[in-house]
Amino acid sequence: MAILHVTLYTRQGCGLCGEVYAELISLSQTVPLTIDEIDIAHDPALEQALFDRIPVIEVGGTRLEAPIHPTVLRRAVRTAARRAGHAKEKTVQPPSLTPPVTGRKREAVIAFDRFFLGFSRRWAALIGLLAALYAGLPFLAPLAMHNGWTGLANAVYTLYSPVCHQFAFRSWFLFGPQTVYPRQRAAVPGALSFEEAAAQEPFFQNLDPATLDGNLTIAAKAFRGSELMGWKVALCQRDVAIYASIAAFGFAFWALTRAGVKLPYLPFWAYLIFAVAPMGLDGFSQLFANPPFNGFGLALYPIRESTPLLRAVTGSLFGLGNAWLAFPYIEDSMRETRESLEAKLIRAGVLKPAIQPSSSSGGR
Repeated sequence: MAILHVTLYTRQGCGLCGEVYAELISLSQTVPLTIDEIDIAHDPALEQALFDRIPVIEVGGTRLEAPIHPTVLRRAVRTAARRAGHAKEKTVQPPSLTPPVTGRKREAVIAFDRFFLGFSRRWAALIGLLAALYAGLPFLAPLAMHNGWTGLANAVYTLYSPVCHQFAFRSWFLFGPQTVYPRQRAAVPGALSFEEAAAQEPFFQNLDPATLDGNLTIAAKAFRGSELMGWKVALCQRDVAIYASIAAFGFAFWALTRAGVKLPYLPFWAYLIFAVAPMGLDGFSQLFANPPFNGFGLALYPIRESTPLLRAVTGSLFGLGNAWLAFPYIEDSMRETRESLEAKLIRAGVLKPAIQPSSSSGGR
């Protein structure tokens, strides 16, 4: 069988190039091949043409550019090997040289690259900011109601209505005698229960606050508060905790990354135990304790209602777990993007290369 010739265009410090090279070495155990590794840094024309495309593979007349999926690479190599067994080897033409970009097009490309470089450096803080806004905006609703800005308050309540149940007995309250009105079965010491407060509210006068049926849940969602009870936050206690914890994690992750600290990956088993399980147990046990399940009629089923503290804790763990599970992997991708864009902008003269510390043997 003929030996297959593979050309790999690469450069020093290219992590993706190393992965492709390792895959080619693995393939060489089953497909006889030679690897011609070409560093584009040694050829200005190649560097100009391929800088943001590497790794580039040319094999059997087929050209692959980054990102190169291992499955695609294996298929291309094996197809080329089959052809090489019964056909003359074709001369692989060098990659076409793209003329340099100039003028306004160059300015636009540089502006685009600078924007995404900035995003790749601050993405965690930006996600933290978006999560903070999402968790914080619902507090504008009770503030607006308290000041008589009902139009603004109604807009916020309506905006969050499709994504949250907004039940009065599972939400925070502002500008009233207390910040929570948990159901009586939650047994929160020192807190006026929802049933007791709702019994004094004209809004609930035609309902039995102690019976959690469809009519009461609709009313508890529609109730936005009063001068007597205070005004309801437009997002429930658990959702506030979820997104506030994502915001806090985003800012902390960004600060750690800037300080050069690499946060370890969160094992999936740890995510299930510390993030998913607490909220699942708290939420589903509460769900099945209420209509229409009613504890499945089992005498031993713990008929319960979660407390505001439990909702906040389990929501925070869930938000932190989701962020920790995802952020390190996103950062890996963003690091590759930063390295590519920084090198490209250095070549364009927009950025200055980092000053490497000089090695010295003095003092030994």
